[in-house]
Amino acid sequence: MSTSLEDDRRRFFHSTGFDARAYDRRWLSFRLRPLTIHYPMTRGLRAALPRHDLHHILTGYAADVVGEAEIAAWELASGCGRNATAWYGNLAFMSLGVLLAPVRTLAAFVRGRSSANLYADPTPLERLLEQPTESLRDRLGLTHSTRRGTLADVALAAATSAASLVAGASFLGAIPALSLIHRMLPDAEHAEESTRESH
Repeated sequence: MSTSLEDDRRRFFHSTGFDARAYDRRWLSFRLRPLTIHYPMTRGLRAALPRHDLHHILTGYAADVVGEAEIAAWELASGCGRNATAWYGNLAFMSLGVLLAPVRTLAAFVRGRSSANLYADPTPLERLLEQPTESLRDRLGLTHSTRRGTLADVALAAATSAASLVAGASFLGAIPALSLIHRMLPDAEHAEESTRESH
């Protein structure tokens, strides 16, 4: 029996400890052991995060360190539209895969080259959640077998990997400043945050 995306998202939240309430908070806090990273919920992040979580469900990539790198590579290859935050964040996270799991990250990138994602889809989130998960996977091109990478795929993946290492280094350098700003916030703002954890 086909399940709706909303049903599958409920199970995803239960298994990961994530929470849709995080979409409305001022800061996103997430753990990449041994670091806890605090990032302001910019307009771009607020727009991308709900669909990013749906991408986890649709692609099957896990919400752990390597899984986040895989989905970052897949989202980059399938496109992030006009969302600069999604482009930058995915480049930063892809760098983890380039360093820790290059073969899996390349495979995810190649998969993204032949599929679509939800960033450019104008359908409101509520309507997307009503749809059967399998039919949405089929519409995005995620149900067919992953094709072999072409020379163009490999060249683009190499260029994106190089850019990801630059973005990853810049993000790593910004972590102390972001943590300092986060610590200076009033206690009321800390009470509104939630922490996502990549195992």
